[in-house]
Amino acid sequence: MLRIEWLCGAALAASFFLGGGTQRGLLSESIVQAMCLPLLLAAAPGAATLLWRRGGKPVLALLALIIALPLIQLIPMPPAIWTHLPGRGPILETYTSAGIAPPWMGVTVTPWATERLLFAMIPALAVFAGFLQIDHRARLRLWGLALAAGVASVLMQAAQLADGPQSALRFFYPGVYNNSGVGLFANNNHAGTFLFCLIPLSLLVYLRSARTPFYLAVFALFNVMVWLGLVMTVSRTSMALGAVSLLLTLAIYFRYRREPIKPVILIAAALSLAVCLIVLLSQARTEDLIGRIVSKGVLDSSRMLIFHNTWKAFVQFLPFGSGLGSFDRVYPLEAGKEIIPAIVNHAHNDYIELMLETGVAGIFGLGLFFAILLAIMRGALRSGNAEYWCLLLVMALLLVHSLWDYPLRATAINCLGAAAFGALVRKHLSDRAKA
Repeated sequence: MLRIEWLCGAALAASFFLGGGTQRGLLSESIVQAMCLPLLLAAAPGAATLLWRRGGKPVLALLALIIALPLIQLIPMPPAIWTHLPGRGPILETYTSAGIAPPWMGVTVTPWATERLLFAMIPALAVFAGFLQIDHRARLRLWGLALAAGVASVLMQAAQLADGPQSALRFFYPGVYNNSGVGLFANNNHAGTFLFCLIPLSLLVYLRSARTPFYLAVFALFNVMVWLGLVMTVSRTSMALGAVSLLLTLAIYFRYRREPIKPVILIAAALSLAVCLIVLLSQARTEDLIGRIVSKGVLDSSRMLIFHNTWKAFVQFLPFGSGLGSFDRVYPLEAGKEIIPAIVNHAHNDYIELMLETGVAGIFGLGLFFAILLAIMRGALRSGNAEYWCLLLVMALLLVHSLWDYPLRATAINCLGAAAFGALVRKHLSDRAKA
């Protein structure tokens, strides 16, 4: 298993430091996929065997659906068939107007985008398969790697803001997020998502440590850095979900702590919190953030219009969907002149976007995924183990954020979620085998 752990470490490091973008086809994305391929080839057979023998057949079915769906969507069909699929009328009209004979096409209306998305699945599938096979000590070491990436991202945010709006340290979109720090990511929301997901993981690492005052101080210092990073994103979502993450993480800590809480620790924590609040409230970034919340609220009204138009497109393409990766080409067909802003790359709701692109199969996949999570949650209630709840909190934060954004489109965050899900499935199957 040591080989799997090393390959997992290389895959996670590549995804965290190079996978912060959401645009497919980037060179950095190709590098991440290439570095994750050895892990997938090494871990996939063992992962499939483990799931089959230990009662993980629903998870195996979910993985099969994830892999098979884009492959099926790419199977070419003659025009006599695909032109009669729901939602293909405007596409047929385009060929007819141009005087071009309709070619053979699959279910997907953008085969090139579906192919790219198929390759983009490699990192998350590889990390999931790897985490299924490593023990809890190896998982803790890899969670430590994730925390180190979080520290690096916060330091990068500080360097970007110090270097000015046109900083070359903004690797993906220089000059776009001028007033915020994006760290290792393409936009500020995803930088914040990565950070607030690390809060429960930091508790998990601390609870499995020696729990000395030194480790407690490191745990507290890390979370102070995380909050500084969240403020530097100037993201309303990051601050809101960051607060939820911190409060629920503290609830897990007080539920599963073994050591008594000394008054001096409470006083030190209160003083540290007060100092942090004073520092944060005195920063211009905090003023910008408060101004955005007051003027715009938590959600922009334009996103509600995008949700509405995406839902209409979803109904139009039922039951087969428009094809994975096709959203930016399909959305204008339904939105027409109501495109606000002028370019809409994503629905800002991963559930609606997935249903639009996959139809009934995607809805079934979502139902199966949540059924698996529900079974794991029931196991967590019986076992009373803190690792369950820390990892479930990571998953919950990602799933809630996906209601109004697209965090899982970033490879780094997708791999973090895949690692958490893989660790949850492994622990659930192990606990069930011991029962």
